Amino acid sequence: MQMRRTTQCQRAIEAIKQGLIERNWEPGDRISLETIANELDTSLTPVRDAVNELISQGLIERVNGVGTCVAQPMLEQLSDVVELRALLEERAAQWVQERANDMVMATLMSEARELDEWTNAKFDELPDAADAPSIDSHRADIEKMEIQFHHHFVEAARSPDLLRAWEPCYLLSLLARINAGIVRSQMLPEEKYEGHQRLMTIVAQGDAVAAGHAAREHVLDPQERLVNQLYTQHGDQVSSTAPVPEVDR
Repeated sequence: MQMRRTTQCQRAIEAIKQGLIERNWEPGDRISLETIANELDTSLTPVRDAVNELISQGLIERVNGVGTCVAQPMLEQLSDVVELRALLEERAAQWVQERANDMVMATLMSEARELDEWTNAKFDELPDAADAPSIDSHRADIEKMEIQFHHHFVEAARSPDLLRAWEPCYLLSLLARINAGIVRSQMLPEEKYEGHQRLMTIVAQGDAVAAGHAAREHVLDPQERLVNQLYTQHGDQVSSTAPVPEVDR
């Protein structure tokens, strides 16, 4: 019975995380535990257990008078979370270089190429600014592919503990960006983007230290570019708790 409850709890955790990735809820939105239990055909107990676990990871919070809500991490938290993510992906890159076979490397390179090409194509195809739902759909599609690649990348390190530590870091950085009104296109250079292919090229070259440095820079460079841009555009607002106004590319 305990094993079944644990399995149901894990299913609920994954369902909520997937909902965050797919932007089914925005930061601050209330999450209905009853709806999740019904969708998973389970009782409320494992869903409550899942929520407690996600609260401990900072992804969910309980709000008096409202209920269970998606966390609203402030922009100030973004730098710390991204720094931690960079450290984890640095280690992941070193282990991928040491542990992944040729087939895994080839798959990651193919995913990296597809993601970069798709990202560039999607930004070129962004609809008119008045068509907000279409723009949101484009952004959500790119975020999902981005998360999928990095999940596979960290997974290829063959360390379940590393993967478990990495997932909440990535999702927290995603929530902080959403909460601040930051879109992914603000974090990329104006020229054609090939960052994931460049990362995999270095990882595949056989130097674990260089692979780690490349992964760290891959995570931190867009963050540094974004912070510089936000300070230029919004000045003191960047250090406040108020969301930064959205500026799309």
